Amino acid sequence: MDINIEKLLTKINYNNYKQHNDFDIIIPEHISIIGMFSAHIFLVASIVGFINKFNMLSPFIFIVYITSLFHWHCPKYSGYTRTIDIIAVLTSLVYGTITSFTIPLFYTYIWCFGISFSTLIFAINEYIYYYQVKIVQDAIFTKDLDKIKAIILSICKKNKYNYQYKHKHKNLISIYFSIDPTIPNTENREKAYIRNTLTHVIAIHFLPGILAIYCMIFSRL
Repeated sequence: MDINIEKLLTKINYNNYKQHNDFDIIIPEHISIIGMFSAHIFLVASIVGFINKFNMLSPFIFIVYITSLFHWHCPKYSGYTRTIDIIAVLTSLVYGTITSFTIPLFYTYIWCFGISFSTLIFAINEYIYYYQVKIVQDAIFTKDLDKIKAIILSICKKNKYNYQYKHKHKNLISIYFSIDPTIPNTENREKAYIRNTLTHVIAIHFLPGILAIYCMIFSRL
């Protein structure tokens, strides 16, 4: 069966989904709002830190709360909000880890293990995002038609000439770890954005936030 590449390329320009054609957007706003809500865990952690006399760590966490709200309001590659958020998070993690060595050793181990696991999940999540989303975005943005055609062709051949294929993996784990590219304005691309956001929220917002709250409360008992 022949593949009409030109027709598929035209399909990319349709606005079936919000902000799929804005290649400066990391996550569309209607999905990134999840990150704005989950960022409030840092506000809770900051208050808990203040109550439990972590007087230096508490402001660091509060700054992460503010930068996360600005970043997740509309995550973009351009601008300063993403860079500032990354700096705030890294600074807070470093200072938090230093602080963990001033509390009972049991909580130091919990914090260091938890943050290591969180970092691993973050790295895997970014790796999957690159292949599912970024590699296609870069090809379209640079108007590398040969690369675009090669990506679409590989998807179509693998999925019986259907670039809007449904995942046919045997289980949820294989679906989650799939690095198949996704085309803008398709259900697969929308799901890739949602998967990335939910994973980030769990691994980078909730896990460190809950760990910080737990360690700050119980290390003082």
